[in-house]
Amino acid sequence: MTQINFNDKSPGDYLSANDINSLKSGINDNESLITNGTVSGVFDSSNQFRYNYHLIPKTNSSFDIGSAEYKVRHLYLSDNSLWIGDDNKIEASSGAVKTKKRNKNVLPFFITGTLNKTENEVLTTLGKASVSEVNLSELEQYVQGLDPTLSVENIYPREDSENYYSADFEHIFEQNDNIGRLASNFTNDGGPIPINILENNIINLNNDNQNQIILDIHGVKNENFAKAQITLYVVQSTSSANLIVNVNGQPSMLQGEAKTFRDGSHIITIDLLHYISEWKHFVTIK
Repeated sequence: MTQINFNDKSPGDYLSANDINSLKSGINDNESLITNGTVSGVFDSSNQFRYNYHLIPKTNSSFDIGSAEYKVRHLYLSDNSLWIGDDNKIEASSGAVKTKKRNKNVLPFFITGTLNKTENEVLTTLGKASVSEVNLSELEQYVQGLDPTLSVENIYPREDSENYYSADFEHIFEQNDNIGRLASNFTNDGGPIPINILENNIINLNNDNQNQIILDIHGVKNENFAKAQITLYVVQSTSSANLIVNVNGQPSMLQGEAKTFRDGSHIITIDLLHYISEWKHFVTIK
């Protein structure tokens, strides 16, 4: 067994080229000693360290990659996700980068809809009084108690997964090319407002005190997991207004509680999702 001795080093000393070569040789020679039969780490012929398992720090929130002075140059990630803290997820899917804030007031659809577990079952198992007390790690521990192969990736899956449910997130922000684009101007006369989403998805709407807004949206394909987004800048008078959405001539089903708005200017974001042969839409109003 190769022995590696760095006793000649003081705090702050750098490893020499000979030290690195000793480290490389030691790891490569002892590969079978640092593995449990599955895990290994070696330096390849290009002096790159290669590993075949997860890198998990020994304690939580204690160690860094790089520093303020010495930064990592590039970070290459696949099109999965990056979690920041317990609540915020950055995800690359469906051709867009989205930032999502976890909805801590509801259990994820994967647990209630796919695993068919009730809120009471989960809270009893975890010893919690409310869903808002359950953190991300505890959700993972719960599902792994049912199936050790499950992880956060299953609990909050990508948008192209059948278990994806947008209501699992309180906020979803998509980076897109809306900045700097011109909006189309409409005045609501009470009838359907035609929108070809291929031409634009930003609308200035004078609602003219109408009590409903009917959007007749075209330009998206009726295929599973097709998605689109429309932003309305609405000027509304004194009366309340309801929002009705049709996509390709078919009614879209509102997900979540019905929303009304009145008095002044509003920014309304409508997210469309085609799933199981029908369109669904999610509405946020600012």
